[in-house]
Amino acid sequence: MQRNTHQAGSALAFIIILVVLLIGALGVVFWNNLSKKEAPVSLTESKPKETAFCSSGENTTADDGTFCSEEIGIKFTIPSIFAKKLAKTSNYEVFEGSLDPNTKKNAGSSENVYSAAISGYDNFTLTIAQEPLRTGYVGVADRLQNTYFDQATGELTLVTTPTSHYDSATNTYTTSGAYSKGETTASFSVDSTRFFKGTSGDAGQTEITYFGVINSKIVKISLKNEGYIGDPAKDPSTVDAGKVFDELDKSINSLKIAKP
Repeated sequence: MQRNTHQAGSALAFIIILVVLLIGALGVVFWNNLSKKEAPVSLTESKPKETAFCSSGENTTADDGTFCSEEIGIKFTIPSIFAKKLAKTSNYEVFEGSLDPNTKKNAGSSENVYSAAISGYDNFTLTIAQEPLRTGYVGVADRLQNTYFDQATGELTLVTTPTSHYDSATNTYTTSGAYSKGETTASFSVDSTRFFKGTSGDAGQTEITYFGVINSKIVKISLKNEGYIGDPAKDPSTVDAGKVFDELDKSINSLKIAKP
């Protein structure tokens, strides 16, 4: 009788152990499944939200006064007289080559060009252009001279040209010297990007061009003014040209660049 009681107790203990092990195994399976289901939720919550470079009103027509183009990769406030007036215009031919302009060759065309014009006693033209990156003359005037961009050095410089002498006795020209790089155009840094500022003016005409390389493309922002030529006392202009240039200069110094 005592032996049967001992056997019954052992069987009960064995059953209890099996139940405990089974509950433990089910608990592990349940925990693993729960972890797998919760993981995606955690990853989704920690993913940062993407912010658009151009917000509402910030577009290529500058509806709210801010020109913004993700394609060109820039955003800046334009002078107020050009708000809502910018429009995409035709591309133009660009060139590349050595310092000798006689060696220039076609390098394709500009890629994006936006322009706005104000006509009257004061004529203004604002142009924003994107061009292929290249070495050569890039259409930036500085101190009434042409400039040359060297892609290898990243410098925009004036160009010293050969000197030509005329001999009236023989009615011939002789040339001395060679094309060479002159002074570097003034530059400054905007949003970790170097910009050059070419300034040129003569006979009532002033043009300022900001030149930079953004995301492996040349970007040029130029403002041109053809003012009244005559007696200052009779100047009928109603727009302060100096203020317009100052507006653009201040804005360029806080220009934002879309990083690739």
